[in-house]
Amino acid sequence: MKTKLVCILGSVLFGLTTTAIASNYAFLGESPIRYFSDQDWTLLSAAQQKALDKAPDNTKVTWKNPQKNHQGYFIPENTTHKNGVTCRNLQVFTDAEGLKSLVHFQYCKLKGKWKIVH
Repeated sequence: MKTKLVCILGSVLFGLTTTAIASNYAFLGESPIRYFSDQDWTLLSAAQQKALDKAPDNTKVTWKNPQKNHQGYFIPENTTHKNGVTCRNLQVFTDAEGLKSLVHFQYCKLKGKWKIVH
């Protein structure tokens, strides 16, 4: 299960390198994402894409799995456009099994796909 979470986290949510994921493995042990189901990941991914592609800055995009009561939100902020590249800061909040997490990332849209740059 932990291996699946690491793979999903890397490919679906954050797009981090294997080295970066491995260095943060301890964080995953006590993170809400440890308890996410496939349905949670589907809901989270759809909300993330909506937040990055369509939501105005400072607009909360929520998701919730009513079967497990797992939930979260994304808030895009500080959108910039420079040299044809769009970048956005993104607050990422997750809540599952009594664990809560709030992290911030900067995404840029490179070759049509959102990638974490910071």
